[in-house]
Amino acid sequence: MKGSKKRKQVMRRRSAEERGDRDEHETMPARGQRWWCCEGETCAAALWAWFGSLRATWSNGALIDLVHKAIYEARPLGATSDTLAADQLIRSASAPASINITKSMVDTATSKIAKRRPYPAISADDAGWSEKLFAKRATRVLRRKLSLPRVERLKPKIVRDGLLWGTGVVKVIRRGGDVDLERVPRRELVVDPREARYGEPRTMAHVRPVPREVLCDMFPDSHEAIMAAPVYDRSDLASRYAYDGSGYADHVEVIEAWHLPSGPEAEDGRRVIAIRGTVLDTCEWERPRFPFALFHWSEPVDGMWGQGLVETMSGIQAKTNDMVRDTQTAIYYGSMLKVFAQRSSNVNKHHMRARHPVVIEHDGAAPQYVAPNPVSPVVIQFIDWLIDKASQMAGISQLSQSAKNPLGSNASGKAIDTMYDIESDRHSMVELALAMFMCDVGTLMIDEARALADDVREGESDVKLAAWIEEIDWSKVDLDGGDYHLGVEPVNFMPDSRGGKLSFVAELSKAGLIPDPTMTAALFDEPDITRANRSNLGPYRNLERIMEGLADESVPMLDLVPDDYMNVPLGILMAKGELNDAASTGAPESVLDRYRQWIDQAKALPGSGAPDPNASPSLQGMPASPNMPAPSTAASLQPGLGAGGPPMPPPGMPAPGMING
Repeated sequence: MKGSKKRKQVMRRRSAEERGDRDEHETMPARGQRWWCCEGETCAAALWAWFGSLRATWSNGALIDLVHKAIYEARPLGATSDTLAADQLIRSASAPASINITKSMVDTATSKIAKRRPYPAISADDAGWSEKLFAKRATRVLRRKLSLPRVERLKPKIVRDGLLWGTGVVKVIRRGGDVDLERVPRRELVVDPREARYGEPRTMAHVRPVPREVLCDMFPDSHEAIMAAPVYDRSDLASRYAYDGSGYADHVEVIEAWHLPSGPEAEDGRRVIAIRGTVLDTCEWERPRFPFALFHWSEPVDGMWGQGLVETMSGIQAKTNDMVRDTQTAIYYGSMLKVFAQRSSNVNKHHMRARHPVVIEHDGAAPQYVAPNPVSPVVIQFIDWLIDKASQMAGISQLSQSAKNPLGSNASGKAIDTMYDIESDRHSMVELALAMFMCDVGTLMIDEARALADDVREGESDVKLAAWIEEIDWSKVDLDGGDYHLGVEPVNFMPDSRGGKLSFVAELSKAGLIPDPTMTAALFDEPDITRANRSNLGPYRNLERIMEGLADESVPMLDLVPDDYMNVPLGILMAKGELNDAASTGAPESVLDRYRQWIDQAKALPGSGAPDPNASPSLQGMPASPNMPAPSTAASLQPGLGAGGPPMPPPGMPAPGMING
């Protein structure tokens, strides 16, 4: 009877849930977890509750990353309680032997991939001439920004992070009035694995410890809340193995979270920076992407994080270490001192000074002892086989790891570059991932620079903008909308090796694709070559400046007038090329006319190589004589076009422009 009453009560509760009560009770917690819909302390509580629901998954992923880091560094992961790995090694009788093939492959792959230098280029194919001109200028500025030493030093670290943890992460941040990049370990990012199943989560958080004084300087209005915040808790599983020690005594755990807008016109996108119990900063987030660029060594099949080379090689590395340590143990015990003594000799064994000697007592004559081979040759062959298979699976040859050239010391630059291309085919997907990663970085920098410029223009920030941000009209930058499509695509340079670059330029010259020797010099960017070719490249760079000014109608033509000190034939060649390119891309007639005027003015200069239309027909086509001055033209009388007035003709010669009757 009692059991039947309980079942009836359950049935009554279920029927109530079916009437709609269940929907109301189940959606209430869901609404509470939408931190982007809350304000103040409620927002902070909901955000930390969201992170708390994912903390176990996040901690396990962070621990796996630390395991891969330990494999790469060939040291113990760490120790529980307060004992560090260094103390364990000191107390050990001897360090365990290992052949760290994983580190060798990671470093080699990093060197090969990071030497590629793809850069983003902004394209606007379906836009007007002014937008295309803007895209060209913005590309030059962005490339200069991404070529800074700090960015070049950061790129190999990101590539190595991708090899270690599967995914290297860069965060685009503001630093005063400029935009900068910050390397972020993957374990500091938090996403819901269910939401990120297809690699496109709509909510992401960056959780990390930050010193109190830094937070107080960033958010002076929340000084009291920051000083009262609890000390960073190192109770999670990953932190106990992170070699952090007690350095977090005065750090505060900070969470910075983003929620992407639901659509192009939606207003539910939000960014929140909070400590426990307090929101430090919040603002609307209108961008359709997070401020993080990801580089994957192996693209994820499912989820958001890739698979690294260390994870792929962990099994082979573990087995190699086992075999090497077995070999070490066999040599250790096989090389022990063997002492044969008569049983009745009463030898004091404690006087033996060797390391763990073995005393063998016998009766009668001393036995014959033959020392066996402590290590079987098969074991050595198996270790070599493991190392060879690891190199084949990773696509990184052992010759590359040992810095050996299979072509010999007399190989040409073209041969070396061809060999490098063959090896790089194995990692073409990774090189493509690096190129798209640089495009993502460029896109994020454009987003942040535009937002920073908008804040300064609207008075929300009083920082001094960097020069490269001030010189761009950001009202024309709209990567996600507008009347035309403005995209970021990767471009690359010539081969990276010096010999390969020389061969490549030589082939272009032979094919007639480089019409002027000065352009050949411009294809080299090595510091010593650039310094040596400064006198050659000066006129070329000056002409590049003029060609860019001709495309901009706001630049007066008086500032672009050609003169005798320029490389006039090269200028005419470049201007004709720019004229035809501008015509093919739909430039207005006023811009095309500027090119035509400049070409006509340049042709009128002495030494331009163009025939003088005012000269006598009998003189046209005659070779120049050292005693005969160049005939002057009407253009030489125009201000700024000639070095002076028309030269006086020699005796017996008519003045230019007169008919000799």
